[in-house]
Amino acid sequence: MTAELGPTGPRDRLIVGLMTGNSLDGISAALVTTRGHGSDRSITVAAHLNYPISPEMRQRLFGFHVPNALRADELMAIHTEFGEQLALAANAVMELGEVHADEVSVIGVQAANLVHAIAGSQGEQANGHMEIGELAVVAERTGCLVIGDLRPSDIALGGEGAPLSS
Repeated sequence: MTAELGPTGPRDRLIVGLMTGNSLDGISAALVTTRGHGSDRSITVAAHLNYPISPEMRQRLFGFHVPNALRADELMAIHTEFGEQLALAANAVMELGEVHADEVSVIGVQAANLVHAIAGSQGEQANGHMEIGELAVVAERTGCLVIGDLRPSDIALGGEGAPLSS
């Protein structure tokens, strides 16, 4: 990857990060400015917030955790609806940071965990991770480039998908 250059060298990039933990108590949203690459990278938090998840949405999400039964139509509906919640959180942190979507380089999302399994741990037979939260909805509602499936990507590379940061 090469540095994005401005008139005087590497340019600042605004990035929105969204993360939902297993407790589903809210969507952690951060707007950061990053400059440089590798060990020369600097990161500054411009704005952050915890966007609440309603008790009803939280209960519905927990309803899909194993060993509960899954219905495809219900799964699709909550996948789309939670994508709307993620978009609201992204838009809220951009507003708090007083930036417009066209200034943001990317939104990175780790959505609500449905299943996280690593073979050998807690009797799991296979490696994998699945999240709920439609990223296409986030992209459409924010007008930003959105990336996700960070944990499954780490698992595909031989990692355990967590933690994503230290």
